[in-house]
Amino acid sequence: MKYIIDLTAVFILLLFVSLSAQTQEEIIINNNLKIIPITENTYRHVSNLNFNGYIVPCNGLLFIDNNECLVVDTPPDDSLTINLIGWIKKNKKVKIIGIVATHWHNDCAGGLQAFHSENVPSYSLKFTRDTLMIQNLPAPENIFTDSMKIKVGGKFAELYYPGPGHAKDNIVVWLEDEKILFGGCLVKEFKSKSIGYIGDADLNLWDKSLEKVKNKFNDAKTIIPGHGDTGNLELIDKSIKIVLNYKNKK
Repeated sequence: MKYIIDLTAVFILLLFVSLSAQTQEEIIINNNLKIIPITENTYRHVSNLNFNGYIVPCNGLLFIDNNECLVVDTPPDDSLTINLIGWIKKNKKVKIIGIVATHWHNDCAGGLQAFHSENVPSYSLKFTRDTLMIQNLPAPENIFTDSMKIKVGGKFAELYYPGPGHAKDNIVVWLEDEKILFGGCLVKEFKSKSIGYIGDADLNLWDKSLEKVKNKFNDAKTIIPGHGDTGNLELIDKSIKIVLNYKNKK
């Protein structure tokens, strides 16, 4: 009997490992765009940005419930964004009910026109909209100044502005039911050793904005930075440390 029980335990373990591997399996759309499942209802879309000759993978988020999909951040251009929209329609067969730009840089808002061409409502902080309009670039239609919630199927995504950091307008997106926080470029990946691009940063308030996020969403299980692998609340602690170290060396 013990032998049978042991075989059963081994089978269950192998099944669990197999399912876990399938959950994290990357879906390659093309050389510059891929999809990585996070949970049954969420996916990370990763697109490549050519920044001064360097290829930088950029994260975005898909949140799906009851045949509706909210997209957080666009790929850096309309061409890749069209590819992403096509994949969502063909493979998930859901209605895209919104696109959120977490700040005005093109790794978040560079493909807005592709969504507008599909009549998808767009959302951002007011500062993001205003900054893009000043540059005569496609800009989000729906704006907020502090926080707002978007209904996706029977669930909600919360958009929250903690203050300046990587950019003056960086927001985060919280999925309460999934315990997932999209931190965007406010949050650094765990492998980061440098502060990265700071051309539009507010170094005085960045760490304070991160503290607000940590305090408000302290039950987050998964945190998605703007670039690199997902993690947990340690990503915020690491990001605070990076910012403080940079400030102390100046």
